[in-house]
Amino acid sequence: MKITLSLGFIALLIIGSIVVFKGVLAFLGLMRIILTRLNKSWTDRYGNKSWAVVTGCTEGIGKAFCF
Repeated sequence: MKITLSLGFIALLIIGSIVVFKGVLAFLGLMRIILTRLNKSWTDRYGNKSWAVVTGCTEGIGKAFCF
């Protein structure tokens, strides 16, 4: 039995592999961020009198962050 793969199938296989690989990297990056920020309070990390500049604070996430 001879298996022949078309060029389109090989292209889709490569593209799918790249998408899965990028998804795994994104998940691992998210896990790294979550795990490195555990058990650290805001004041321990940035100081008691720290401040931040929030851009786009008129609506959406920036407004919610300001509140």
